[in-house]
Amino acid sequence: MSGLGLAKGQNVDVSDVDADPPSGYYLLILYTLKDCYRCYAEIPFWSTLQDMFAPEVKVYGIVEGSPARVFEHFNESRSVGIPILHDEGGAVFEQAGLLRSGITPVKVLTDKEGNIIHAGRTTYDDINAQAEYVGAIASIIFARRALKDGVGSVVENVQF
Repeated sequence: MSGLGLAKGQNVDVSDVDADPPSGYYLLILYTLKDCYRCYAEIPFWSTLQDMFAPEVKVYGIVEGSPARVFEHFNESRSVGIPILHDEGGAVFEQAGLLRSGITPVKVLTDKEGNIIHAGRTTYDDINAQAEYVGAIASIIFARRALKDGVGSVVENVQF
């Protein structure tokens, strides 16, 4: 994966990134261990997103800062459920304009090249906000697929 933060040479452990990229997109969840406790109510939703959109979307968490042992303990104690990458130096967050911004967690949908398509703030544990987010991501993926395939093929596949 290239583009947003996961290019070779950056200080991010990418050993957990699949050798085979998804067919379309990455959903990167950028967070810090300093985010509010309420922010972490969204963690089960991250796994749900992976289940809903696989194999077209691959979901990764990216945690900024903190020593490796603290990072590992956090992930084990929270049962995060998606692959987590450690951005110890903040390279991904700086590239995304989020370093020390105070607005994490943020979900960033990118294409395989790392071009940002959509960014959304945390939904906490608000089921309505999560449903809206799922709808937005599904709409984006559908619209981009329609553009790629041509509008005619989309119309032909619609069933009434």
